[in-house]
Amino acid sequence: MRTVRSGWQGKEPGGGEGGGREGAHGGTHGASHGSYEPHGLRAAHHGTAPRLHAIACGVAHAAGAQAAGAHVAGPGRHRPVPPTPTSRFGWTPDERVPLAPEFPAAAVTEALAAARTADPARVRVLSGTAHRNAVVWLPAWQRAVVVRRFAPAVAVRRERGFYSEHSVLEAIRTTYEDGAPDAPRVPRVLALGRDALGSFSLHTYEGPLPAPARVTPERLTPRHPVNGLRVREADALVDQLAALTRVDCAHLEPAAGRPEFFAWLRAELVRLVASLPAPVLARATASGLPGPAGLEALLAPLTVTHRTPGLLHGDLNPWNLVRLPGDDLALIDWELALTGDPLHELVRHLHLAPARPSLRKRMLERWSRALPPDRTAGWKRDAPVYAHIERLRSAYLDLDRIVTGSALDAPNVARAVRRYGRTLAAAHASLAALAEGPGAPTPYVAPAPHALAAPRPPVAPAPSA
Repeated sequence: MRTVRSGWQGKEPGGGEGGGREGAHGGTHGASHGSYEPHGLRAAHHGTAPRLHAIACGVAHAAGAQAAGAHVAGPGRHRPVPPTPTSRFGWTPDERVPLAPEFPAAAVTEALAAARTADPARVRVLSGTAHRNAVVWLPAWQRAVVVRRFAPAVAVRRERGFYSEHSVLEAIRTTYEDGAPDAPRVPRVLALGRDALGSFSLHTYEGPLPAPARVTPERLTPRHPVNGLRVREADALVDQLAALTRVDCAHLEPAAGRPEFFAWLRAELVRLVASLPAPVLARATASGLPGPAGLEALLAPLTVTHRTPGLLHGDLNPWNLVRLPGDDLALIDWELALTGDPLHELVRHLHLAPARPSLRKRMLERWSRALPPDRTAGWKRDAPVYAHIERLRSAYLDLDRIVTGSALDAPNVARAVRRYGRTLAAAHASLAALAEGPGAPTPYVAPAPHALAAPRPPVAPAPSA
């Protein structure tokens, strides 16, 4: 490990290994995502759901053991960066991601400096649920890059992923040669490290760019299919989901290929609900949503057909899809990636993104033809089961954001809050359907009509004079 000094005269920034746990995952943010070090799931501690929770903890232990023994790329051999007028900040590279010849240390230093100063002439800052992303135009290098930083002040992310983002993107790149026509369109990690602000990752910018002379911050904003996919975009997405199932994940996690994905998924939802703050749980109960123990009992009888697992993005909402020329799409923000049932990925996307019934049918049928039988067996029976789980997950997560005021400036969260009345009604319908199934312990009682109204988000106090 080496420190790149670029005329910054001060204390060694960060120190230690780049992407250390103390930066992005320290303290109370153990359930958050977005750091760039290998890590496994942390065991949650709650008094409910012991059987399903034990499954989740067992998978967590396997993932953590692999993270401890994961292959680490050899150290890069790059000369220190000489001081320049635009290179004022020191940074420590994480040499698990060697610098590419076309994007040397000087370019990283310039990108970090521009992102930190938020130069309005060439930087566009974008908010997310767990990250602050700065899209930076680098005139000397004739390219745009994205500086990604975990932002614990934005939100405590309660959903958990298995892999570090950079290792997932490297696995995809290793499986498919650059320029392969069937390769998933994903960012490339250009650098990983720490500076005075903590851990960072530099990615390629995915999206069309204007001519260099016409680049402005407004034109550095990715275009997302927030109002739904076009037909050819939907086809492109399904084809990329099929391509992801061919990515070799064996070196990422020893439990890759585990048959108990669905049991883990149920346990994770129970764990998520048990981790909610008391005011959120109280509001959930008042809104007709069960607590952790009731939810576990409701989900325990559910089963799905075993399908050969593959790599999943884990959060294909519209803001994690970027429109490309030719009705193509790029898939970004991989911090929730995991290995599991390919059907769950498509059903979760259809839950998170608006789509006409005819387009949903087209995507499901195309998906069933694009994947081999061992990955699609029983999908018609199981798709509604996954849809119930996703409706319930959204009801709890969106209520958490409303009550706590977490990440309300993120566009996907803002839209979810506006539509919470519909989300809660869909969750009630799923609860009723699950309670009527075989093995349901008690009938589901619908909440009072006033509980269907969406709670109001907290109002920020007026600034003092």
